Amino acid sequence: MKNFILFYFILLFCVLICLDLSAQKIDCEFEDFYTFRHKNGKNIFLKEWAESKSFFFFEAGMTIDADGSPRAYHPDDSKALDDLKHAGSEGNWWALVTDNGEKNGNPIIQTEKDPAKGYYVSMTSLNNPNYPITSPLRYADAEKIPYFVLNPLVMEQTGAKVGDFGYVYNEKTGKGSFAIFGDVGNNQKLGEGSIYLAKKLGIESDARIGGQHGKILYIIFPFSGNGRWRSLEEIETETKKRMDKAFAFSFLEQCWKKRPKNLDNKKEKNTLIPENSRDSEQIPEENQVEINHQNIEIEQNTENNEVEISPENKEIEKVED
Repeated sequence: MKNFILFYFILLFCVLICLDLSAQKIDCEFEDFYTFRHKNGKNIFLKEWAESKSFFFFEAGMTIDADGSPRAYHPDDSKALDDLKHAGSEGNWWALVTDNGEKNGNPIIQTEKDPAKGYYVSMTSLNNPNYPITSPLRYADAEKIPYFVLNPLVMEQTGAKVGDFGYVYNEKTGKGSFAIFGDVGNNQKLGEGSIYLAKKLGIESDARIGGQHGKILYIIFPFSGNGRWRSLEEIETETKKRMDKAFAFSFLEQCWKKRPKNLDNKKEKNTLIPENSRDSEQIPEENQVEINHQNIEIEQNTENNEVEISPENKEIEKVED
């Protein structure tokens, strides 16, 4: 009996110590280090937390990316997850595998041996080298992988590379998800995720009409990946490991969720804005930047991705955040 009472008090003591540690407040100071001008004219502020420099974060909305899904694009738009115009056009297929491996080639159509006969092969920057370039299984399936999209400007400013890990939290639904940097977008926008990621966050996941305006927190860990394909289990395990080490969950609970309503733009005077950043007007279509997925190899550093100017719009979404 005495041993039981002693054990009880020891257990109670440990619980109280744990509660005390969890109740300790952390330094919630964070500041802007880069301002991204979205195509809709809004500023998105990339921020750093004073307690940990191992991740950066930003708040934005989310448009839905269907790329990588075997059912993403079809000659008949009514059968596809997204409109074919969002994969390019004749002579400029930036999101489809072509017969000559270049944008000006003819899009390859899946056969009966592939997951979705009659559909095009849609690419993502993150891919699995165990499959040939022409196989739809090589790419990060938007319906099965929780991936987010970043653009070259953000990559340059932060050092983030394809394959890095992150955590995405939806303030409107209270749902969060471990995620991976799976696709490189264009320099006109920021705030995009796969169909699977949207579902995990409680967001309408239709690539045409889905998405959400604002209230989504993206926590990104630069240099955390190896540019390689990862399973769902690896994405969760590796991201959680980094979240725990950086106290990022504490940051989310104690700092971000309890931040003042007027926090945004509070420290704009400390924000670094690149010389080539634009004013409040939308970026002209003729200056749009597109990534050539055709030339992305898994072994290559994403800084080597071919970038070219395209006069065409990649997409016009319902959600503009």
